[in-house]
Amino acid sequence: MAYNSTPTRNPGDLWTASDHNQYIRDNFAAGVPDIFAAQGDLAVGLDGKAAVALSVGAPVSILASDPLSVTGMMWDTRDIVLVRRTTSYTFASPNGYLLPFENLIYDSASHWSIANPKNINILTDGIYLFTVTMSLSNIPTSDLRCSVVVDGIAVCTVVRYSYPFNRNLNLAYSGYFTAGNILSVEIMPLTYGTTVVVDANNPCGLALIRLI
Repeated sequence: MAYNSTPTRNPGDLWTASDHNQYIRDNFAAGVPDIFAAQGDLAVGLDGKAAVALSVGAPVSILASDPLSVTGMMWDTRDIVLVRRTTSYTFASPNGYLLPFENLIYDSASHWSIANPKNINILTDGIYLFTVTMSLSNIPTSDLRCSVVVDGIAVCTVVRYSYPFNRNLNLAYSGYFTAGNILSVEIMPLTYGTTVVVDANNPCGLALIRLI
């Protein structure tokens, strides 16, 4: 709704209290707070010195510009997924193992399912931050490689060296992914015959968020 113009008055015309009250009332009704209808509404400017209410977005969505929309603004629902393991997982060299996760903590869409516990599905093109943290219940004598794998290809790798002894392994990666990409976490002992146990009694989880 646009603001009302000031009524035309000529010299000698009266400007009554009723005129004034109506003018103030109508213009307040065209702006804040009268345009608000629900909790979380935001005022957004339009062309012609007009304003409308933008309804609150979905949980965890972020306000972003959208020049193609009527208001010029939009709520962007960020892709977010948090998963973890709650039981220990044992693997041995010489193979690389894709780590299966077990429990969903949060998923803004269908990025992960128990039917395909090793895969994180990218649903929207964008730049993502991908983090993995885990703790080992044993101290392997082998160096240990951990990689972020996209569609079967390692795009980021860290090596946890056997010395100094360290049970923790953390990895973070950011990059541009496209809808349809599949992300996984691969773990591989670099010495034949080494057994490694991911300890579920300590943090073992994966987090993914689309930044833009």
